[in-house]
Amino acid sequence: VRNIASRIAEGEEGITGIMMESFIEGGNQKAAPLDQLVYGKSITDACVPWERTEQLLHTLAEAVESRRKLAE
Repeated sequence: VRNIASRIAEGEEGITGIMMESFIEGGNQKAAPLDQLVYGKSITDACVPWERTEQLLHTLAEAVESRRKLAE
């Protein structure tokens, strides 16, 4: 995300979105009976924890703001 954000902030226009998998808890776990699963943790792909997701989204938003200022 830092690499993408810096490219956006420098004015690159070809980047219009990203895909980031996030969930309440980071990482993933193997499928198991419900009583053995951690609530909020993926059983498929490894995910970014929500707190980190918020930070990354702010980083991207700041980059977009910088790109918009370059265009003025």
